[in-house]
Amino acid sequence: MLERLEPFPACVQNSRYDILAYNRTYGLLMCDLDAIPPEDRNCMLLAFTNDEWRSALTNHDETVAMMAAKFRASMAEHLAEPAWKALLGRLRAVSPEFCEIWERHEVVGNSDKVKRIDNAHVGLVNLEHTNLWLGPASGPRLVTYVPVDDKTRARLERLQEMSHLQEMSRLQELQALVPADA
Repeated sequence: MLERLEPFPACVQNSRYDILAYNRTYGLLMCDLDAIPPEDRNCMLLAFTNDEWRSALTNHDETVAMMAAKFRASMAEHLAEPAWKALLGRLRAVSPEFCEIWERHEVVGNSDKVKRIDNAHVGLVNLEHTNLWLGPASGPRLVTYVPVDDKTRARLERLQEMSHLQEMSRLQELQALVPADA
């Protein structure tokens, strides 16, 4: 399904903001997700620690504050779970900005809205962000980003082409590592 949504960026996330799966366009939307170790593919962690991800956020301060407030609301149902505690501890350890926002004790629910992302490869894109819940509202969700204008659609198509070329290049690199007689 994620591939069929291309060139529109899409991913599957859990309520902890872990990115569980994504299509190629989403993989280049904020940063090169393929270059990020799977255990670090978490939107909260990336929003507070990854320079490329942070620079893509056009309204950084509002976005990270909203994410932290949503994270706090979701965490209320998972207080005893080690993975939640570990992520909170990690965010507190690596980001003074997160600590400052966390101490505000703000809580908000999930909502859909238009996001403006300054992509390093194709420039500014305006996307309608939508959540499709795959289970309970605090569980996994399919997150889609649909262009709100023709310019954004064209830029997403270019981003998809770039991601395809990048994938082909990585495959060629891997093939070059395999001996011819293997």
